[in-house]
Amino acid sequence: MSFAYLSYAKAFPYAGDLSGGINGNDSNWDSYIDLLLPVAGSEKSFLFISPRVSVTGKSVFASNAHETNLGLGFRQYLNILETGAIVGANLYYDIRNSEAGNSFQQAGVGVEFLSRWIDFRANGYIPFANTRYYTGKIYDIPLGHHIAATYGYESSMKGFDGEIGFKIPFPEILGELKIFGGGYYYQTQNNGGDILKGYKGRAEYKPIKILRLNYAVYDNKNFNGANWQAGAEISLPFDFKKLLQAKNPFFGVIKYIKNTPKPVIERMGETVQRDMYVRTAQSRKKHHEDLLLNDNGDEYYFTVVSPNGTGNGTFDNPAGVSSGIALNKLVTESNAALLFLPGQYNQSSEINISGHLSQRVEILAYKSLASKNVALPNFNINEESVINVGSNVNAIAVTGLLTDVYISGFNINNISTNTKSGIYITNFSSGSISVFENTIQGFAKAVEVNSSQRAPVIFDNVLQGNATGIEVYNADAEIYSNDINNNYKYGVNIYNSSGSTYIAGNNIIENSTGVFVNGGIYFVIFQNNISSNSSDGMFISASSNLQIVGNDAYYNGANGIYALNSSSITVASNIISANSGNGIYANNLQNSDINQNTIVENSLAGIYLNASKSVGVSGNEISDNQVGIQDAASQISYISNNYIFNNSSGIFLQNTSNTYVSNNQIFSNVFDGIFVTGGLNATLSMNTVIQNNNGISLYNTNAYTANFNSIAGNLSDGIFVSASPNGKISDNEISQNDGNAITLTNASDVTEISRNTVAGNKTGGIYAQNSSDVIIKANTVRNNTGINGGIFIQNILGSASSVEKNNLSGNQNFAIKSQSSASPISENNITVSSEGHGIWLQDNIGSILSQNILTAQPVGSYFGLYLTGTTVFNSAQSGNNKYYFFESNVYGGDTSPVNNYLSNVYPYDQVIQ
Repeated sequence: MSFAYLSYAKAFPYAGDLSGGINGNDSNWDSYIDLLLPVAGSEKSFLFISPRVSVTGKSVFASNAHETNLGLGFRQYLNILETGAIVGANLYYDIRNSEAGNSFQQAGVGVEFLSRWIDFRANGYIPFANTRYYTGKIYDIPLGHHIAATYGYESSMKGFDGEIGFKIPFPEILGELKIFGGGYYYQTQNNGGDILKGYKGRAEYKPIKILRLNYAVYDNKNFNGANWQAGAEISLPFDFKKLLQAKNPFFGVIKYIKNTPKPVIERMGETVQRDMYVRTAQSRKKHHEDLLLNDNGDEYYFTVVSPNGTGNGTFDNPAGVSSGIALNKLVTESNAALLFLPGQYNQSSEINISGHLSQRVEILAYKSLASKNVALPNFNINEESVINVGSNVNAIAVTGLLTDVYISGFNINNISTNTKSGIYITNFSSGSISVFENTIQGFAKAVEVNSSQRAPVIFDNVLQGNATGIEVYNADAEIYSNDINNNYKYGVNIYNSSGSTYIAGNNIIENSTGVFVNGGIYFVIFQNNISSNSSDGMFISASSNLQIVGNDAYYNGANGIYALNSSSITVASNIISANSGNGIYANNLQNSDINQNTIVENSLAGIYLNASKSVGVSGNEISDNQVGIQDAASQISYISNNYIFNNSSGIFLQNTSNTYVSNNQIFSNVFDGIFVTGGLNATLSMNTVIQNNNGISLYNTNAYTANFNSIAGNLSDGIFVSASPNGKISDNEISQNDGNAITLTNASDVTEISRNTVAGNKTGGIYAQNSSDVIIKANTVRNNTGINGGIFIQNILGSASSVEKNNLSGNQNFAIKSQSSASPISENNITVSSEGHGIWLQDNIGSILSQNILTAQPVGSYFGLYLTGTTVFNSAQSGNNKYYFFESNVYGGDTSPVNNYLSNVYPYDQVIQ
């Protein structure tokens, strides 16, 4: 085409096609949008541009691949073959972002011939820019005693394709059907000429002009990921000139659809049919110099064994187990690896690894190489190296080596009664040893470490169906991430281990005892899952300075954690639930801490201290157990800052001494919040005790202190004390309990109830009976309802007894009532209202009533002083009482005690209007 011709060309001379479609098969699919836009020329001869974008179905096939194409072409209509024909040529720029994230570019060139009955197309593809990307390597080349690598590449391919098609004659009212045949040929440019070639066939059906259904078959499934591809496309005539004139570019589409069949001239704007994808190949290149390295960066030197090997230990000529071990011991390189190929190794004697000359010895099952990106073509990486041993034989033994040893990847089975171990390690005095990714079953001990100075690392193993999963005796070990289950004695058994032992992240389930430690010092048990063991989840005996932190212990048949005869143990941040015994049971535990644990739904106590000393229990959340915290016969226990709720009982102290219970939140327990029986010197301080039965109960407890507690809303008494001498109940806030705020019965020696705030309790405020030497002093007692009024003392004896300096108001029936002979009532400040009498004395002999202040507010039938029965006064010590604002009802009751009062005490009182 000449420039003179172009100068007369009309812009956008013809309506092109705007197409959108989808193609797919059983492994991939993509969608695309394509536009063919004539830009210059006439209706029968024009230049066009053709942009196209396609996206692979990432959401279904997890692919990042997408393509962009930009074409420039020319088409010419020829008035030949009766109905006319179209010839054209095109140039394209294609760019692909592959699934691996690599970017490829290519140029495309094509020619086409379109007519009513025959179509022909041919296209060429020429990659440029970066045509190859390194994608990694795999070690898959056995070379004697070594393994070499093959490198992988993703490369673009140059090539061509072509097709010829014919229209099938049948009634055009049914649409248009065409059949195509052709082929393709592609080859990589850079690595060895990988070729993608084959034949293709295609059927194209248009039931209406704008819809094209397509189905293609390929004799090479690598072309599109399958031997077939199906697709659908909708094409609409798109008049860009109308769009520039602010008109509908799709105007006339209905008429266009109805115009059947489509004249050849109307195909001038249809989509270019070509391969829109930059073809790529995954190529491989062998690198014999790149040998597999171990974790230290040294080349592996493999002595290869097989079940029936008789050779020299190469991959081509494997040795047997015994000869392979002997050959391996002679290797002087820094790494001597004994590699077991897949198969069944039936051993009547142990595989003993000792006496090596190398600095590092690896005992590897073939499967263990998978993590090192190894896949030798002669072996299936998923096949196992299985070691079967007979009666009373250690499968693999490591003794006395002065090097680093690694044992990995084996399936080790005992096939008869066996009192030995799957892997046995003893007298290991230097270097390191690692046991990982093995499956061991049927032994007395799956892994045994006996009397070694160095700590083996035992991780990622499956140890099941043995007597004991792991046993460490007179040695240390790092034990983590193992699956230890269904062993009928112990999951992990530790004897006499010290600071280098570390048990972490293991799944220890359905054994007898999960973790058993006897004689452990200075080590950590951390974040293990210990569940469904038939006895204790964890049993700690004769140990010290252990950290038991962050474990889950649940559904065990006895206790979650049992600590016996141990000291300096920290049990912290564990979740302990639904065990059939106690959550934590500490028996003769000393100088230890139990803190920040969550302990729920255990059948017995959440925490049970027995005969222990100097144990701190703090910051735990304890709920839905039979008892929250139970302490029996312990000394110097510190129970503080715990949340204890929804248990049968909150805290239960039995025969303890010097126990401190402070700052706990104790609520909604079925029975008592705090229950103390027996023992000496219990201090209950600054606790919040609400909505239990009794808030605090003390029985037969000597020298106790209950102070600064907040006790409210309990179903019975706030504080109940029975037969407990030498007590101090002070500075508590006790309110809204259904019983008395404080009930004291059968107490002896000196019991002091002082400075408490007692309000709104439903049976009474302070009730003391059948006791001696009770001091009720400086309490604030108000608005208590029920039969026991504000303060009620009954049969209180002892020269030290007194009711003094209390402030009382609004209490029902009476502020103070006494049925005791030896308790002076003095210096109390009492408001007398319509709620009840101020002071009621009944059957008191030698009563001392002095310096009380009684203030009347509007009163009904109640008296400031109410006297009944045989009450008489000690006139020498009584008097100086003051009655404010009484118009009447200053005193009342039975005639005899009233007369006694008037004649002996009243002259020394003051009645102030």
